[in-house]
Amino acid sequence: SSRSSEEAVCSFRMPRGWIKTIPILLILWCTSLPAHAEARKPASLDLPLAVSGPIGQLSTGDLECDALWSVEFGYSYTSFAGAGANGCVYFATSEDGKHVAIKVAKDKDMAVPLKECSNMRMFRTDACRKGGRAMFELGEAFMPTCLAVGEVQDLPYLVMDAAPTHPIELVGPTLSPEDQKAVFSQLVAAVYALHGSGRTHNDLHANNIVLDMQQTPPALALVDFDSVTPMSEGVKEGSKRDGIAIWQWAAVVARCDADATPLDADTNTVDTFMRRAKPHFLQCLTDNWQATGELLRAFSTLIDGDIDKSEDQHVAGLFGTDFVQEHLPKLKPTYRWTGSDGCLQ
Repeated sequence: SSRSSEEAVCSFRMPRGWIKTIPILLILWCTSLPAHAEARKPASLDLPLAVSGPIGQLSTGDLECDALWSVEFGYSYTSFAGAGANGCVYFATSEDGKHVAIKVAKDKDMAVPLKECSNMRMFRTDACRKGGRAMFELGEAFMPTCLAVGEVQDLPYLVMDAAPTHPIELVGPTLSPEDQKAVFSQLVAAVYALHGSGRTHNDLHANNIVLDMQQTPPALALVDFDSVTPMSEGVKEGSKRDGIAIWQWAAVVARCDADATPLDADTNTVDTFMRRAKPHFLQCLTDNWQATGELLRAFSTLIDGDIDKSEDQHVAGLFGTDFVQEHLPKLKPTYRWTGSDGCLQ
């Protein structure tokens, strides 16, 4: 159902198994850009303006999203990707056959798509500027980027690379142990690249970590960048630390989530839970993935940092382990972007 920006609340659905035992609703950062016209001008982002036009009509199964698709986007509708509190997402194809995703805001007073587009672009330029070719190539492997922005009847939208649609929670545990290790290593590398650009994602729930099951091993991508903030600002109240997401999703993928000790009702806090879950999680990685001391020490540091809410989320140490480097597949420039050509020369 339609909700105003004041009513919109983003909730994080905890993964299955031991993660479900945390009775906490994480309220995610849902702020949007100012609603006035100057704040929503695509030109201010220095991005190509996509074609805009009259509202069209579809039959997606979501009545609100049915009315938001425009035949004048300049793309041929392929399928409905899904909807959230802020917008509807569609898969489409350009005249030259490029497969894209189009996100349209539900409320004309919300400029979330424009903000997300800006975040995606700034990530690429800053990754290149701070980390050079190696960091930029990580971005092209794991992060779709924004291709264009526009407005349809005052509703902002963005056109971006189409990403996979299989959430890590659903398909990760079904993989072979070797593919599980490859998916985990890709997740670490993707977050490492994002942090290397000076930004943190803040919203790494199941639907924002997706896998392409047509690839061997499955190729991972991060999506939904409208909650990204500079790491220099620290972790926002109510946001999900990227470090916590890494070890929670590693537990799900490695099928370790059933090994955590149940919590007592009177000590049911996140910190207490993580302290109790930590030894079970590390032992499970040893049993299921034959994890060695180096990986276990890096995970231990990351988990302790999450418990202490340290400024450093300790992802770099995890990325540098032999385990991650050994199981990280050869990078593919799945999401090419030429915006930083000058930096790469």
